[in-house]
Amino acid sequence: MLRVVKSELLKWFSGKMIYISMIITAFLVMVDYFAARIFMKTSSETIPGLTDRLNALSAQEYMVNSMVNLISGGSIFIIVTIIIATLITEDYGRGTMKYSLLAVSRRSLITGKIASAGILVMMLVLSAAISSGMVGLTAYGWSDSSHSAMEVLTIYALTWLTLYGFSSLLIFAIGRISKLSGAIALGIGIFMATGLVGVFAPESIKRYIIGVDFHRVANLSSVYQARILTNGLIYILLFAVLSIILFRRKEIVY
Repeated sequence: MLRVVKSELLKWFSGKMIYISMIITAFLVMVDYFAARIFMKTSSETIPGLTDRLNALSAQEYMVNSMVNLISGGSIFIIVTIIIATLITEDYGRGTMKYSLLAVSRRSLITGKIASAGILVMMLVLSAAISSGMVGLTAYGWSDSSHSAMEVLTIYALTWLTLYGFSSLLIFAIGRISKLSGAIALGIGIFMATGLVGVFAPESIKRYIIGVDFHRVANLSSVYQARILTNGLIYILLFAVLSIILFRRKEIVY
């Protein structure tokens, strides 16, 4: 498995796609800040106290809110979908699947890709964290009376778990697809479906849909943090096991 992870990361970090994805992710966080400022200027007269509330934010509050907006906005899921679809189908597109399976077992190959997905997603979260930290510290400043550094790091960790859980679901869902375009289309379809379920499903079902409850972590509720942590771990472990089983049984045409 480690050979696969090393090989995958070497391919990704010697190319441009992961860096472009990280830059876009960081840019999304910055756009969120400027959008809030524009909204403040245009709505300050109609919403009393809006300017004071936004200006009173601490860097920690901004950093937490930026992660919530990143997940709630949905754009990050599209970026993750493209990365995962490329990760899973690239061996088919390049015609290197047979050589990969000569070097390692099927189990090692898919397990290595699942682990690589977690690292790639972590890079996206890291770029978002750096961007939100720079904006938060510059625009608002650190406050000793606000969230602690550990609480902020917890939100970042939950962001990673949520995106990694979604990635694991995608890896399983597109496991039988060898075309990049088809994998991306299916991934976007899954993202849209989870969004619709999050809107229309009853609360008893929503709690099990990855990412739906993420907006509730802004108040640092331990109940919702535990729920998001549990969901992320279940998605990662469950769909990792299912992906391994699926790939071992998959008929591969060279």
